[in-house]
Amino acid sequence: MRQLLWRALGGVRAASSTASSIGAQNIQLSDTNPVVVRSLRTGAELYLIGTIHLGKGSTRAVSDLIRVVQPNEVYVELDRNRANIMRERVGKEKPQEGFLASILKEIGKMDLPFGQADHMNKLPGVIEKATEIFSKLNVLPGSELLEAIKEAERIQGCDVVYFDKEQDDIVRALLKAGLKDLDKILINMLTPHAWSDRETPFPEIKRVLEGIEGERELDRPFVRTIVQSMRDSYPNVTRALLDERDEFMAKQLQGARGRVVAVVGMAHMDGIERAWRELDSHSTFLPIAGASKSLGP
Repeated sequence: MRQLLWRALGGVRAASSTASSIGAQNIQLSDTNPVVVRSLRTGAELYLIGTIHLGKGSTRAVSDLIRVVQPNEVYVELDRNRANIMRERVGKEKPQEGFLASILKEIGKMDLPFGQADHMNKLPGVIEKATEIFSKLNVLPGSELLEAIKEAERIQGCDVVYFDKEQDDIVRALLKAGLKDLDKILINMLTPHAWSDRETPFPEIKRVLEGIEGERELDRPFVRTIVQSMRDSYPNVTRALLDERDEFMAKQLQGARGRVVAVVGMAHMDGIERAWRELDSHSTFLPIAGASKSLGP
């Protein structure tokens, strides 16, 4: 993998000198992962890699990319507080406890109708069951983000940039924008036997879990279909959970200088690419020639 990246990155740099800049409205979104962005405005060279937060293959891919690129900055899809919580909880029984606590804190501030409030009281048990499923798969959600931080810390002079929205802001936006979707989601989550063994009430999550267990390679087109399914079923939640954050992270990346690696969930890649093109139309998007379009588990 690392030798492939070395050869491919050489091809990217050779191609970048002759590639043309095209406005966002005229370009089809990339399918490859990672993708290299050259900003003519700032001179930044950005390596955007999308990951599967539950996939072990993502951790290896992130590590290889950072070691080969040797960036001066690594952008990670976390805020500082969330990163600290994740690092503290590595190896403990409930690594996602901090995010759950944040959700419950915000729910406690809301004046929900009785039915929704009753559903919400059952939410911790549902998330507990989901955590059990992840444990059976022997995966830690977000482990590749922690790996990115570790790799950055090994490179002299490399800075880690946490460029996602604050966790509490995400939760507030999710609950506020998603109230129309909330009952549908909660009803699905609370269906009897919905979380039996490795089953989930959401076909989108089930498809990802089946891909991980079956060692299927998960690429951008595949993830794109999952995002569209989410958007069709839960448009308000998708807007808060993906779209608003994509726009925020794309704006943060405008401050990148030099050679940069940005690590995000693969579901964010299209939104970040689209928002970047709107913010900086004089950028060139280049696939890493010969690199895989997908990430296996």
